[in-house]
Amino acid sequence: MNAQSAAKLNQVNPALANIIRQLAERVATQYGGSIQVVSGYRSYASQAALYANRANNPNPVAVPGTSKHEQGLAVDLRISGVSASTVGALGESMGLRWGGRFSKPDPGHFELLARASQDTGSSTWEGGDDADISSLATIFILGLVAVVVIKII
Repeated sequence: MNAQSAAKLNQVNPALANIIRQLAERVATQYGGSIQVVSGYRSYASQAALYANRANNPNPVAVPGTSKHEQGLAVDLRISGVSASTVGALGESMGLRWGGRFSKPDPGHFELLARASQDTGSSTWEGGDDADISSLATIFILGLVAVVVIKII
């Protein structure tokens, strides 16, 4: 993995970063391939800009406020020397959700699916299509903030 990928991993959830590092090592040693992190954490503004330009993006783009990237729980990878389905299956075996199985496939996308570990006290996250209560609350609050900002302007 290159220095740019390593820097991007420093901005996501530590549990996700560790799994991606392990995934990169396994892809290299078991298959002779490589992965690079193309995208990790995105701010709301970055996600909004990406969404506004989604017609020019070959991959699906989530609505701002709903992307796992905004929570530091997702990465997009560039996969070389091995099939995306091989890396996807390997990632799934390591506790990741692979975007290649989405209804609109996104084969370079991986999300953290590990559950919170109460015995170690570490915080990890649960991904998935269905929004949980905290995600809904966050989206609702962001919507209220946007309405207030628009009314002030």
